[in-house]
Amino acid sequence: MPEQFGVAITTGSGATVSDDERALGAILHLLAELLGKNLPPSGNFFELGGSSLDAVDLVAMLRGEYQLDVSLEDVFSAASLEQLAARCIAFGEHSS
Repeated sequence: MPEQFGVAITTGSGATVSDDERALGAILHLLAELLGKNLPPSGNFFELGGSSLDAVDLVAMLRGEYQLDVSLEDVFSAASLEQLAARCIAFGEHSS
């Protein structure tokens, strides 16, 4: 089970991984599973081949595996995958 977001961690090399980076990593990982290809963080979900059904699956996976309260509206309105990750973190901070 993936670790909950909330605290910055330090990697073995000493680099710090932020909440945004972990959320983005989770989104990119799930999209690679859904779409069968790796996607650039700056890319738009739909322009990169995602469909509305993929968006439904992504939201369900983010809610189930990462306990993120992300909505379909978030996926549709995010200009990039990075922006979607930032919205996930921002929502978590406001709902705590």
